[in-house]
Amino acid sequence: MSTAIFILLRVIMLKKIENGLNKIINAQTGRVKLVKHYKNGLVDGEIIYYWDNGQIRLKGQYKEMCRVGTWINYDSNGDIQLEENYDNNEIQADINKLCSKPTSPILPS
Repeated sequence: MSTAIFILLRVIMLKKIENGLNKIINAQTGRVKLVKHYKNGLVDGEIIYYWDNGQIRLKGQYKEMCRVGTWINYDSNGDIQLEENYDNNEIQADINKLCSKPTSPILPS
């Protein structure tokens, strides 16, 4: 890649988006790689990240740059791999859903 093209790409990537939809296209496949929304210069709204084959990889919601609500990770076949719930950028976990039975810490013998 020539230096001029590289600099042009860096300038485009660094351009600040104030409001609206932003789509990033995978240069190799020509498919959408990432879709996100901005409000007042911050990521705010739905975000969708795609695998190279076009399947959704990650889907979630931002509120003023903080993860909120349900975030779902998918494998490249579209099957759910992980589902997390966020409240103001912190994971809200139900320990009963994470473990089938409580475990005790491993103590040295």
